Amino acid sequence: MKYLINIFLLYFTFKKINNQKNQKIITKEQWVEFLITLANRETKYINTPPFNLLYFDGEIWYADCVNLHKALFNGRNIYDYTPDIYQEDLDNTGDIDANEMINLCTDISTDFKKLKLDEPRILYVHGHIGAYLGKIISTPNGLCNVVETTTSYGEKIAFSWVDSNGKRRNVKNGKIEGKWTKHGLPSLWVEY
Repeated sequence: MKYLINIFLLYFTFKKINNQKNQKIITKEQWVEFLITLANRETKYINTPPFNLLYFDGEIWYADCVNLHKALFNGRNIYDYTPDIYQEDLDNTGDIDANEMINLCTDISTDFKKLKLDEPRILYVHGHIGAYLGKIISTPNGLCNVVETTTSYGEKIAFSWVDSNGKRRNVKNGKIEGKWTKHGLPSLWVEY
């Protein structure tokens, strides 16, 4: 029985590693430009497959926090993204969640004073991720440096702010909305 369990675990470990090797690489500039563009569009948070993997219905973009990034990391032409190709993307990245995505990052840190301009990173708190943009941009609601998909900011893809202590600030109302606990480079997918 132990032998069968070990073969089973090896198979899924190999499949996960093999899938990671087949990832599409995008540049950090493409990643950030995509996130800023999308946060300025009509969006909605949704956590129901297959629509949570960055689905566009012709008017509204739908995603949850981790799948917003997985669709792009799979090298999709996002304007052609439909539920028909959802399974193919699951086969490419596996069904990783926020907790697994941070563990696949490199240079993971809990020190938010290390966040640098021109170095976008995945931000993490248990069960949720966002993206530090590596730059400060001006929005109608104020300055921001993060894009995240969350129910906290009107159930959509939204701009927010992270400070040097990891605190999350809602740029719309200025309130502190919790704290990020880690950050890392998504270098499996993003070229730095």
